[in-house]
Amino acid sequence: MTMLEIILAMALTALTVHVLILQQHYTRKFSELSVLINNLLDLVDDTKLSQTYLDEIRLKIFNSSQ
Repeated sequence: MTMLEIILAMALTALTVHVLILQQHYTRKFSELSVLINNLLDLVDDTKLSQTYLDEIRLKIFNSSQ
């Protein structure tokens, strides 16, 4: 391997690690936010919104977080 190939391989490894860390971070944040939104929907559950509408929102949130 030449020096340029070694540098490029190291850069690729660093970028891969960076992407994996960011993916884990945003997955965790999205999970926390979906729990928060679910709690908020439980609070508004007693308002004028229909139960089917709230259930549809919950399904959209939790299906997208998996």
